[in-house]
Amino acid sequence: MQNPRILLVDDERAIADAVGMMLEMDGFRVNTAYAVGEADSKLSNDIGLLVTDFNLLDGDARGVVKNARQKGYNGPILVYSGIRENALHFTGMSDVSFREKGVTGTPYSVVSDFIRQSFPAPVLA
Repeated sequence: MQNPRILLVDDERAIADAVGMMLEMDGFRVNTAYAVGEADSKLSNDIGLLVTDFNLLDGDARGVVKNARQKGYNGPILVYSGIRENALHFTGMSDVSFREKGVTGTPYSVVSDFIRQSFPAPVLA
């Protein structure tokens, strides 16, 4: 079974590039976007996991999730933020998981822990 392609959205380029590189070293295929609009243009049928920071320069994760749903994406979504209260924006959305970054770990550890919980062990490199 092939690892899912991940669409990683974070406006902090250094963080996005570092997390993307580490995920690729773990065997995942990663598309990186740095804004809501760019994420929308990079969303494709082969995306198996959508991961986005909450706060983005041109909007926030609500826009990323809305655009993804409008394009027919129905896979898992992980939203991470340094602000715990941002989770309230996704109350009642069982298909969106929220993780706090900073206190509990780096963006990479938050994303990699979620992947390990969401996908069967044989998928991981």
